[in-house]
Amino acid sequence: MAIARNGKVKEKRAAAYDLAAMAASSEDNKFRIVAEGGLDVLTTMALSRDEVIQEHAVEALAELLTIPSIQDTFVESGGVRTLSAVLHSPVPRVMQEAAYALYTIVADSEENKHAVVEDHGLDDLVHAAHEGTILCQRTVASIFLELIFNAEIRAQIASRNTPKCFNIEIVQPRLLVQLCKTNDPDTLRFSLQSLEVLAIESADLICAQGLQLYSSPDDLFSGLPTLSTLEKLSKMESKQGKLSGSQSSLGSNTRKDAI
Repeated sequence: MAIARNGKVKEKRAAAYDLAAMAASSEDNKFRIVAEGGLDVLTTMALSRDEVIQEHAVEALAELLTIPSIQDTFVESGGVRTLSAVLHSPVPRVMQEAAYALYTIVADSEENKHAVVEDHGLDDLVHAAHEGTILCQRTVASIFLELIFNAEIRAQIASRNTPKCFNIEIVQPRLLVQLCKTNDPDTLRFSLQSLEVLAIESADLICAQGLQLYSSPDDLFSGLPTLSTLEKLSKMESKQGKLSGSQSSLGSNTRKDAI
């Protein structure tokens, strides 16, 4: 860990790679890394100007955050701001790893969803959706779906009195509409489901956005699995379930594709 903190660039590259491999190998190693102060070290390395160090550090963080207790510690220390900043990386793989780590946070914890929304986090996700790969767009679309299943966040997104720092009313629904134009079926599904759930709070807002993409508002929701979506909404709001169906497989598929 000392080399990761104070070593030269080549040494830090090797240390970051080793930490990522170690974190991926077992849960015991994840806790060992955290116990030795690795969470803070990796958070710092994730902002490195060296792309190799940054990539392996973010990859290691994404592995560590699969443990709920580690995730809570990371969020409490302000680590989400680091991941949001990394979404602006010019390196596609780094951006995707950060998006995947954020997805893990919003999928596993209702409380931690708010940390992703704060400090212009939604604007950072919008940037990743515009600049990232198809896989990154899919991950961002899934993040928005998870956020929108939170009643308070959904109300904020649908509200016409949302704080200016979010710029939500204009940007986020418009982004979801834009993502509906994708050729990727998963991204399309997640985006349409998000718009469907948003319509619960503000049908007028969603219909206005939908007219940019469809010939009539009714077409916006055609062919959607409404029942399964409403069931998922009920589960998420009661905090009795986690991801289901395609959402439950997204994490593993995203991880597999990212690697």
